[in-house]
Amino acid sequence: MTTSVLVMGGSHFLGRAVAAEALRRSWSVTVFNRGKTGRNPVGVRALQGGRTNQADLSHLAGLGPWDAIIDTSGASADVVDRATQTLALATSRYVYVSTVSVYAGWPLLPLTEDLPTLSEAEPMADVPSDANVAYGLDKADSEKAALTNLEDFLTILRPGVILGPEEYVGRLPWWLKRVERGGRVLAPGDPDQPIAPVDARDVATFACDRTVAAREAEVFNLTAPKNHATMERFLRACIEVTGSDAALEWVDGGFLLDHGAKQWTELPLWRTHPGTWAVSGVRAQEAGFECRPLSETVTDTRSWLTSGGDCRRQRAGGPSRPGRREGGRPARCLGCSLGTDFVARGSRQGGPGGVPPEAFELTPQLRRLAVPVQRGDRELCAHTLETGQEAVHSLLGWQLEHRAQSRYRGFQIAVQELAGREVCGAAGGT
Repeated sequence: MTTSVLVMGGSHFLGRAVAAEALRRSWSVTVFNRGKTGRNPVGVRALQGGRTNQADLSHLAGLGPWDAIIDTSGASADVVDRATQTLALATSRYVYVSTVSVYAGWPLLPLTEDLPTLSEAEPMADVPSDANVAYGLDKADSEKAALTNLEDFLTILRPGVILGPEEYVGRLPWWLKRVERGGRVLAPGDPDQPIAPVDARDVATFACDRTVAAREAEVFNLTAPKNHATMERFLRACIEVTGSDAALEWVDGGFLLDHGAKQWTELPLWRTHPGTWAVSGVRAQEAGFECRPLSETVTDTRSWLTSGGDCRRQRAGGPSRPGRREGGRPARCLGCSLGTDFVARGSRQGGPGGVPPEAFELTPQLRRLAVPVQRGDRELCAHTLETGQEAVHSLLGWQLEHRAQSRYRGFQIAVQELAGREVCGAAGGT
């Protein structure tokens, strides 16, 4: 008898990977989405509708039942509550993809599935400002609503960082594009820092596995096993797959923080908080979760990019648009930035850097250029580049790389003409 599965989403990244994995198993696959962005895999039964529309959900429930429902797109408690109430009688197993951000101790403490979430405890008093507590709380409340409605029929998956082909956040694509350009590459923090991202295809495999194996309510963290990868091995894999002549220059994390570098977004995968890569995935691994080598994820993502893949979300049947975070907030796609050769001093080896320390004092001045930048002030751009010498040029490029939005296009064009180099014109945020 053929297994039937409904994927809530199914046209982007993880949801698409889940649908593809189910098809690979010769299952009967239905996807439910708005049909406005992304691409449904060939071979699925595609149903269009909105998760916030009760009539659409009620109609969807009437088209069941399914052996399992895998929800990759539920971002808020009200949306998940409505879906799990309406679809509770349409399945015997509901797999909800949540996040490690639900934990009250994230990203400061080592975490296991038994520790409280933000729906059960207050966030830690010293939670860092760059931790998206609101997002974690939304997902924690979503879990709580789903458990109330589904009880023993619920599987909760809490992945950490997910990479792989079709990634639209742009973490791995950012590093691949930066490394491909070659030259001296700022490598943040400790080269031996363990990292534990997972591949979307491995998450999809485990999600499908649990639809048939689960017999009660269950929760799994999905992170790579201990000693799976380090920051240096990750960046070396990027160098190898691109054939680049890039030279990594390791810069102390404290030095970067002191001079305004933004963790997690401006330098993807770099974060100094001790709990970031200390989320235990042992329970899932004992249940059969397997992670492919990170080098394979790097290679396959590179192949996807070179074959025309775009790390921005795609309109259905149309051109790409900048990525968006869950919940509809605009997000900059880091992978769309071509980058610069900014290299700070403070190397772990104690070697000289490309920018004198006093140049960092200019950073606030560069940030205050926002208003004339919006006007595309070429004269100001020329003055800044000509009087600031190479250090200011590097800092200016760094600002453009990490903070430029589409409204700065005139300024970007001026930089391109004056500096004699290409500057990415794509908008973006993450």
